[in-house]
Amino acid sequence: MRQTHPHITVVLLHLGLLMNGVACGSEDRGSTAIDAGTAGTDASADGGTALFVLEGTWRRAVSSSPALDGMVVEVSDDGTRAEIISTPDNPFMFQAGDIKWRNIDRQSNRVFAFEDLIRETTSGAMSYVAGFIEAEEGNDDEVQMTFPTTGTQQRWERQ
Repeated sequence: MRQTHPHITVVLLHLGLLMNGVACGSEDRGSTAIDAGTAGTDASADGGTALFVLEGTWRRAVSSSPALDGMVVEVSDDGTRAEIISTPDNPFMFQAGDIKWRNIDRQSNRVFAFEDLIRETTSGAMSYVAGFIEAEEGNDDEVQMTFPTTGTQQRWERQ
């Protein structure tokens, strides 16, 4: 079988889409949906630098609240929110169906601003806190979250 370099495939697919009249950019996020041969990247509108893709399933691996480690979320196809699809028993009363992340907004290729759902252990009252999701260059299967107002951190792994 003939080997094709992933970047060449992306360029050829990109050119094919242009020739067929398919728009290759997204006004709201500046990305295209061309598979670059890596689960966590898409080609940019100019066929150059690959954009990090947050959409998909993520598992909470390590955090300052170990009772929540193991929670799994699914980021929506439009990349603006993430719904809990499974969670360990926890004192915070999170459950499947809760919108854990909302208002996800790309700040740069590998950094997103967002709001994270939190719950009080005693009352179950819900609120959202601002945070940042960051993917380290060269690692599309892990993100770090930081929350400036609380000083907490989380690490999530792509499933």
